Amino acid sequence: QKLDTFYFTSKLQICCDLYNDSTVVQLKKNKKELPLLLNEIMDYVATQQDLPPPLQIYYHILMTLTAELPEPHYKALLHYVNVYEKQFEKQELQAMYVFALNYVIRQAKIDRKYFEQLFNLYQILLEKGLLPPENSALSQYDYKNIIQLSLSLGKFDFAEAFIHDYAPYLDEMVRDNAKNYNLACLVYKKKNFSKAMELLQTVEFTDAYYHADTKVLLFKTYYELNELLLLYNQIQTFKTYINRNKQISSPNKLVYNNFCKYISKLGQLKSKGYAAKNAIEKLRANIESNLQGTKNLNWFFEKLNELQKNRNYS
Repeated sequence: QKLDTFYFTSKLQICCDLYNDSTVVQLKKNKKELPLLLNEIMDYVATQQDLPPPLQIYYHILMTLTAELPEPHYKALLHYVNVYEKQFEKQELQAMYVFALNYVIRQAKIDRKYFEQLFNLYQILLEKGLLPPENSALSQYDYKNIIQLSLSLGKFDFAEAFIHDYAPYLDEMVRDNAKNYNLACLVYKKKNFSKAMELLQTVEFTDAYYHADTKVLLFKTYYELNELLLLYNQIQTFKTYINRNKQISSPNKLVYNNFCKYISKLGQLKSKGYAAKNAIEKLRANIESNLQGTKNLNWFFEKLNELQKNRNYS
């Protein structure tokens, strides 16, 4: 029994890792072997009335990745991990929670109702000491994701405390930049645009995506402060950086280029002082026709609504 548990748990772990690979490179490499592996596992599971905890957990992890209705398996995964967590080493427990986290992240990209679940799951990881991983620095991406999520949910006090409390866990090479960028996001949300601009001008990232998101926030700050010349002057340089950078994928290049195009048009409408209704609606229609390829959708619609409101009261 113990040998079977070890054997099939190892097989399940391999399947979970393969299906969780977002690049799908491993799936393509293993497209012949994987169905055979899955069939062997499913045949075994079907013959068992009471699966041992490791098999229960990795079975439900696999189902969150492959089932047509994965939500019940996600709930079962959380249940079993919570019940049996003392049976696992901290590193393995952390890996199990990361699978759950990845599931909710995938759902949150489709439906904002998962934002609160995602926030709660991050809190569980923090409270159990599973984030940052043992003997490792906190990833600047996890740091950023947790802060951005809390800001999107209006949890400003949590975000501010997290920024300061968890900055020491970041790698020293990225610590100051990550802290200042995320502080800028916080004060921007609080509409302290001058402070946001001041903080952003101290940020110098080597990571392409962090650098690009810093520029996006800086451009939004220029817009809010009516620094439209600064905005126009820096957009072309930024577009050149994006288009030449090999770290940034083609779909993301499109997203950043569209952001530049739309914020330039938005700035032009704002600079006129009185935007014609048809010009506002034309830009809105352009953005709505390209929802998947546009960054900061809610922000653009909010600014268009403000222009429309100002027009109505002019």
